[in-house]
Amino acid sequence: MTIPVSLKVSISGAPFLTEARRQNEYLLFCTPENLTQLCLAAIICLDGTLIYVPVHMLTIHAFDGDKLLPLAYCLMSSKAAASYSAIFNILKAKAVTATATRVRSE
Repeated sequence: MTIPVSLKVSISGAPFLTEARRQNEYLLFCTPENLTQLCLAAIICLDGTLIYVPVHMLTIHAFDGDKLLPLAYCLMSSKAAASYSAIFNILKAKAVTATATRVRSE
């Protein structure tokens, strides 16, 4: 699958496509700023399409004050628990990498 450049970056030009698994398993979208907000959140919420769609859409939200913001998006071909675990493991790995890079650069 070829993903157009326009889907790999946000409107502001920040990296947006976080991970693309072959065989169309999933596409994970999250900007570095949104990942930071997720890491700092005390509570995160998940929302997903569960029926009537060929591709599962998972959205991960976090509170910013009294507003619930969608911060990460994932299109998934599977609704299995292992798929959710894979998504969270990727986000955690990206968060550790981003944190380590910031710490080294400061």
